[in-house]
Amino acid sequence: MTTLLMTGATGFAGRCLVETVLKETDWEIISLQRGAGAPNDRLHIIQWDFCDPMSEENILSIGQVTYFVHLGANVHALKSLVDPRAFV
Repeated sequence: MTTLLMTGATGFAGRCLVETVLKETDWEIISLQRGAGAPNDRLHIIQWDFCDPMSEENILSIGQVTYFVHLGANVHALKSLVDPRAFV
C-alpha cells in the first residue's frame, strides 16, 4: 500500500492535493495538522503543531511511509513583518 505523509492538508494547495490523491489513486494519506479535520477510511489525521516536539505515540502511529510532501506554512504575512522569528 502506498502511503503519503503530508503537512498542510488544510491549506489551499494541500486540500487540492488530498482531493486529487483520494480521487485518482488508492493511496492512504496521513495528515499532520494543527487542528481537527474530517478523516475518512483513507485520510488519517494526526494533530500536531510544528512548534512542538512530536510525541513518541504520534511517531509510532505513522508507520511506513512511501512519500512525504511538506506544504505546511505559517502564512500571516503582516505578522511576519512584526516578528519574523516565528516564520523562519
